[in-house]
Amino acid sequence: MGFVVNEGVRIRFDTVGQGRPLLLHHGRLEDASVWHESGWVEALQPGRQLILLDARGHGASDKPHESSAYGARTMASDMVAVLDALAIEKADVFGYSMGGRIGFMGVAYFPQRFGALVAGGAAPYGPALGRDDELAMSASLAGGMTGYLARLETMLGCRITGAKRAALLANDALAVAAMTRAMADWSPVVDLVRASGVPVQLFGGTTDALWPRIGQCHEALPGSALAALSGMDHIEVFTRRDQVLPIVASFLARHA
Repeated sequence: MGFVVNEGVRIRFDTVGQGRPLLLHHGRLEDASVWHESGWVEALQPGRQLILLDARGHGASDKPHESSAYGARTMASDMVAVLDALAIEKADVFGYSMGGRIGFMGVAYFPQRFGALVAGGAAPYGPALGRDDELAMSASLAGGMTGYLARLETMLGCRITGAKRAALLANDALAVAAMTRAMADWSPVVDLVRASGVPVQLFGGTTDALWPRIGQCHEALPGSALAALSGMDHIEVFTRRDQVLPIVASFLARHA
């Protein structure tokens, strides 16, 4: 485990295994541990150096309370800072939900640093849930993380329960509020992603509220691959490694 400082914020990272580098970026309110807990690290490790980070505002990374710390390019540059700390010139990236959006931004703003992108439950447009919804979610944090999580569930059309719910509720509400306000103003980067020429694999659940945007992204990126997980919601897709792993592994092998 290590830390790198990027624009005054400490970013925690770790590596597992050896081989072609693959950076794994978690979703909103989570941290790098989700890749271990879900079995993804064990599944992806053979022949790969896996790079896991805690996004700023999450996990063991610093948690600024100012929206200015969570700009789109800044969060993408955290991935680059980790690669620099490891002396890695180029890596593939696999991100889910917010991690997928940040993966798109990494490809858009730093295309020379990424060889291929797998993005699940995400698209390279503006606010994931719409600007007004993101701002409303930020406002809901006045009542703590419980109100925020309830609104997120409504927007995504899914229910979060058990240990996962407890972990999400443990987030720093002020940091989450600052990040959510910033995300309301993230700009679309689909044109930059298309211009980068970086291969893209998209996947998502057909009952995910974000599915229409994922399909729109596929149409906007000639040559991109799209996998539809029938009847699955935003949360379920990430946990169904049995169905998603063959998609991810095949794509990464084709672009190794």
